[in-house]
Amino acid sequence: MRNLAHESLTLDQLRVLDAIAAEGTFAKAARRLHRATSAVSYAVKQLEEALELSLFDRSGHRATLTPAGQRLLVEAREVLDRVDQLGRVASELSSGFEPRLLVVLDGVLPLEPLMIALRRFHELGTPTRVELKVEFLLGVHERFVQDDADLFLSLGLEGDAPELAWQPLPDLEVILTAAPHHPLATRSRRWSREELASHVEVTVADSSRAGSARVAALGSPSVVRLSDFHAKREALLSGIGFGWLPRHLADALLKERRLAVVPFEDGFRRRFSPRLGWHRDRPPGRGAAQLVGLLREELRSRTVRGRLR
Repeated sequence: MRNLAHESLTLDQLRVLDAIAAEGTFAKAARRLHRATSAVSYAVKQLEEALELSLFDRSGHRATLTPAGQRLLVEAREVLDRVDQLGRVASELSSGFEPRLLVVLDGVLPLEPLMIALRRFHELGTPTRVELKVEFLLGVHERFVQDDADLFLSLGLEGDAPELAWQPLPDLEVILTAAPHHPLATRSRRWSREELASHVEVTVADSSRAGSARVAALGSPSVVRLSDFHAKREALLSGIGFGWLPRHLADALLKERRLAVVPFEDGFRRRFSPRLGWHRDRPPGRGAAQLVGLLREELRSRTVRGRLR
């Protein structure tokens, strides 16, 4: 025969159970719930009768949960937490803010502007929870699609895919560098591509599954491929090889002469045109639009002659 006991349970009964367990007595639970003690006792009695279980040992001064009561309390608190979360999500949705925002970022881009924008975003009390994932090169687009993310900040390698909409960001400059004691940093005349290829090139791996993108790579047969630009910076400082480093990571080291520019016949600077994008059929919601606005404000304060400084 079907047991219908669970269908007669109410959230109010679960809240009473939680309050008694937290306060230790029916009287204290009643004060917490702003009810009469008799009302709390009646709610417990109804719950015990519906479940055909004894939930409290009433022999002592404190209301002690029986083993069955302890087990039910664990489940009850999970239900109450989920109900509270549901209420928060409903409130956020009614306010126009997304409950969650997933952003995918290319790790070559400076993190500081986005971190400052995120700090201001949360200082405004925006209820949207932001999750940030860092990828590299084609891995940005792959992660954006795979995780159904809301925003991406990329170098634009995904091309003009019709399902994407995007806005340009300030240009990003990368500089060809090596340690001052590296052979490539010891002469003033420009090296040819063939001459560079005889040295170890330090690169950051494309994080996509294909791993095929090699942006601005110079074709050296000897390559040290690393997982991020902070590791690449340390490798360049060690003198193991040469490689492109974004200006925001290279500038201070160049001024301190811990790194040197590698003179190259095709130029020791490269510029990329990053972009901020989203799904064309799913424009940014209120939270995403607010974050984008804050990020653009921060980027404007850091842009000189169209590039990030």
